[in-house]
Amino acid sequence: MVAPFKQRLRGIGPIDLFDELHRELGRFFGEPLEQALTGMHSVPVNMAGNEDGLSLSIELPGFSRDNIDLQVEGRVLTITASLPPAAEESDADESEQVTSWVMKQRDPRDVMRRVELPFDVELEQVKARMEFGVLHVDMPRREASKPRKISIEG
Repeated sequence: MVAPFKQRLRGIGPIDLFDELHRELGRFFGEPLEQALTGMHSVPVNMAGNEDGLSLSIELPGFSRDNIDLQVEGRVLTITASLPPAAEESDADESEQVTSWVMKQRDPRDVMRRVELPFDVELEQVKARMEFGVLHVDMPRREASKPRKISIEG
């Protein structure tokens, strides 16, 4: 009997092996590894789902829909958002002259998050909307991946 991990790796090329290693290390180390590899900060994501689809909420304060990119490749949703350098300066009040930051914990310039989806989705029917700094994404489940009841004969 082959171990479950080895079964998943059968017939997979070297790039897929690297992606699998990256995913496993990411589960262990979490956000610091992703940030170290990409140079981008992560954003919080909530995902709810049922047999009909998924609903995601992604916190992106300060970003407009024009600065956000959503892509689905296989079962991975990638969210990236970038602000031009001038937008970062607008964090300070215009009436105050800031010569140097005393404390700066919010760095909104570049953020990225990859989310592994539990099933295939209908890409043509995905809907996204932005409300009060939160991106809401509704992703219907692909019909072929929905659970089906199988009748037993005899």
